[in-house]
Amino acid sequence: EADPLVRGRLIDGLGLHGLDEDIPLLLASLEAKPVEARAAAVALGRLGLNKSEAVQEPAVIDALAAQTRRYDPDARLAAAFGLARIGPTAPGPEALEHMNQGARHSPDPDVRSFLIRALSSSCETDWTCGALLDAAIADADKGVRVNAGRSLGRYASEEQAARLIRDPSQAVRLASIQGLARSESLDLEALLGPVADQGLPLDRAEALSALGGDQRLRAALQPDQPALLRQAAVGKLEDPQQLLRLAKRGGEPGVRSAAAGRLMELEPGREVVLELLAATDPAVVGVALGRLAQVGLPEDLTRVLPLLVDARDPDVLREGHKALDKLVPLAPTRPDEALLEVVQAGLDHPGHDVRAAAAPLGGRLGLSGDPSPIEAPSLAEIERIVSLRIQTEAGELRIVVDTALAPYTVYNFAKLAEQDYFDGLAFHRVVPDFVIQDGCPRGDGWGGPAWSIPDELSWLPYEEGVMGMALSGPDTGGSQWFLTLSPQPHLDANYTVFGRLDLGKGTLQTVQQGTVITDVVVERL
Repeated sequence: EADPLVRGRLIDGLGLHGLDEDIPLLLASLEAKPVEARAAAVALGRLGLNKSEAVQEPAVIDALAAQTRRYDPDARLAAAFGLARIGPTAPGPEALEHMNQGARHSPDPDVRSFLIRALSSSCETDWTCGALLDAAIADADKGVRVNAGRSLGRYASEEQAARLIRDPSQAVRLASIQGLARSESLDLEALLGPVADQGLPLDRAEALSALGGDQRLRAALQPDQPALLRQAAVGKLEDPQQLLRLAKRGGEPGVRSAAAGRLMELEPGREVVLELLAATDPAVVGVALGRLAQVGLPEDLTRVLPLLVDARDPDVLREGHKALDKLVPLAPTRPDEALLEVVQAGLDHPGHDVRAAAAPLGGRLGLSGDPSPIEAPSLAEIERIVSLRIQTEAGELRIVVDTALAPYTVYNFAKLAEQDYFDGLAFHRVVPDFVIQDGCPRGDGWGGPAWSIPDELSWLPYEEGVMGMALSGPDTGGSQWFLTLSPQPHLDANYTVFGRLDLGKGTLQTVQQGTVITDVVVERL
């Protein structure tokens, strides 16, 4: 292929496959036109995310480090991203010098941020790394300081750690506490104890997650404590029975789902999972069904079928059909009528993810689905939607939507907005220098409408302020959406892009977990 734009897209496609055998081609493409070099650098970064050992080879690190000095800003940023995601453990002297120079002096703060993250994997406790961290701590860009905080556990001094956990930006403080949690040399109790006991609610919750401690956990689990603190405490519990009780009867949805998730991390046996099926919270039931698909026995079919007869929650239906596929004998001689009805209902469900989950067993039972067509106005009517004005407690976010590449996603969001679905919902997920996420009526990331929509993937890049649909798998979008806080190339073509921030960058960077949406206005031509 002679056209560099087409070649760039082909390299992007190879990057999604993530195969070590493509590394020679990717290295050669780093030296080509900027569009190809960017695609190749992102592809190498994706291999790093997949924990490929081959991308740690000196030839790869040297080539990417050299690219950080390239004249083209997109290729330079992509190379820094690739290095950050690989996390080179032993870069050569020349590569290390390129990375150090870029981390200190690049005019692009995103390049500096990525390279600080890349260097954290190769730095040891010496004056060079300490000086680099000092420069990052003093950087005016919040994203650079966030990634400096994430590096604390590797090579920081107590004085540097103390400066970062007192940073005026909450995003920096949270990232720094998370970084400290991985430290094996610093005195965490001395640094984080005061934060866990007396800090702001978000800081306290993060410090509690880092420290644990029986006395603090017991105090944090009291009903009068903030929900964020209770959820953080749940994540440190080790007692399966206590987690089971909280999953079934915890006061807030976030506590119940956190307890169920933590319980699954402890890999409970079948009896515990069956008891969890009796929970009234559909998110908890969905988690239990996902585990039952791994540990269940054919006789558990009688426990699963009744749950699916009247279920409306897409997560329960999706995980329930996956469990049925594992529990039903490979070739049932006389399928039960109730089983046939449940599977047929799954095949006809409006949610793409539910239909996909029901398809394997449906095929074995000789059933086929006949889903209703997607209900939507004409494309001309959808194209009248031009922007969204999202009013929050922190200010306004104005989004220009893309009806050309994601018409149904735009329509779905506008339909929900005009039903006041988002009014009063809080941003339940805020990851420093990554994303802010909203659209969950439960407030814990497990909620959504009674349907899911198909993905509308494109190669629009995830730069700062890009609006995408949150997913739990292919075609699982519903109401949860996110805005990126910085460039995130690894999200490209994996999540539907349907808008871009037009006004409100200051608001974007000040939204915190718990910030509430007060109104969403859909603007049309």
